[in-house]
Amino acid sequence: MYQIFGLDDDAEALYRLLLREGPLRADSFALNPAEGAIIERLRDDGLIYGEDVLTAARPGLALKGRLLERQRAINAAEALMTEYEALYQSNSRHYSDGVPVEVLTDPAHIRRTFSHIEGSARSELLSFVTAPFQVVTGDRRVLDPSDHPRCRILVEEEVFTDEAAVAAAQHSADSGCEVRVIDRLPFKLIIGDRRQALVPQAPGETMPVLLIHAGTVLDALVATFDVFWERALPRRTAWRNNGTDDTRPTQQEITILRHLARGATEQQIATTLTISKRTVIRRIQQLMDRAGVDTRFQLALHAARAGWLSKVVDA
Repeated sequence: MYQIFGLDDDAEALYRLLLREGPLRADSFALNPAEGAIIERLRDDGLIYGEDVLTAARPGLALKGRLLERQRAINAAEALMTEYEALYQSNSRHYSDGVPVEVLTDPAHIRRTFSHIEGSARSELLSFVTAPFQVVTGDRRVLDPSDHPRCRILVEEEVFTDEAAVAAAQHSADSGCEVRVIDRLPFKLIIGDRRQALVPQAPGETMPVLLIHAGTVLDALVATFDVFWERALPRRTAWRNNGTDDTRPTQQEITILRHLARGATEQQIATTLTISKRTVIRRIQQLMDRAGVDTRFQLALHAARAGWLSKVVDA
């Protein structure tokens, strides 16, 4: 974020040090030519002052002008973009607001559109990731959580056979995204702010790609995402667990799971097992915590995939 003020990592670190600990004597730094250049640059930019003693300038004064310059540049860029958009819409050979779907066939255009949807989302970003895993852009930045939209990524199990996909999923989680796993997805998908979406024209294909604009089709894609999202398991779940490690349930817990799967109530389970209803509730919550899931439906899915319901385990 500090790059907006023209600072690199080293300059920002020194300025932050002087803000927090300064003023500091210049000879307290083991100056080499590179460090001296950083100090000179900060001094030339008006962020620090002094020769023998280095003092940080007040940020509200030193940086305000730079921020206003950036804002003016952004305003000018937005005005230019509006002009370009008007030219685009005036050409009947281009997309117009009355057309809900565009067909994209140029790979470079597809990558730029993907980056635009991903980078311009402000409130919500939704994505289906299917096998084979593809890196659409090389952008691996970790987003600032303060301006990061709610991000939900749904990944096919098969994708995680690719080490690059595992690294990408971890990067997404580190960036603040919620990642869930499901056995199968119908197609690749990305939706930004429920305004635009990219989806292949045919399942299993990567080209051409459809750019979907706000409307009934996009609403249907969002609804499809929500259906699969509710069926999926959180990424933290040991979804390949075969029930042989320390997370395996006891025989009583397996019995509780089987009754849950059949639709029994907590009281019915308690009566059948001659234990209290409170104990049943506690055991179910423990199973959910152990499986890393949030709902009983997800617990049932996890139990089935992990083989818990077919195991006979000593209590």
